[in-house]
Amino acid sequence: MIDLNDRFSEKKNFFNRLILIYILFGCLFLYILIKTFSLQISSYWDQNGDQLNSEDLSRFILNCQQNDRKIIFLIGGSFGLSDVIKNRSNKIFSASLLTFPHRLFRLILMEQIYRAHSIITNMPYHK
Repeated sequence: MIDLNDRFSEKKNFFNRLILIYILFGCLFLYILIKTFSLQISSYWDQNGDQLNSEDLSRFILNCQQNDRKIIFLIGGSFGLSDVIKNRSNKIFSASLLTFPHRLFRLILMEQIYRAHSIITNMPYHK
């Protein structure tokens, strides 16, 4: 015969361990987030941010390179970024007043970073 108290106790222990794992991963994520934001220049993209052209972005990247700072560009998903991340960012940029799908914007940002590096190195890609 199955003892219901033993079954309940086993499930309770399993869920307690599962909750502990979630808490540990959450603490690890917060630790990584804090360390990342304290060592880098982080920026996110929002319609209300500073409007940039390609030359402005290249100057920003060059300034960070000259000051030996790493840049983290944050792109939110469909629901945007949390207020915690927005408040911890050093810079807010706006690529356009238009709304882009976040997957498409990753491609646009990569092209703009490539364009900025071509401006910095005087390559003929940027016209």
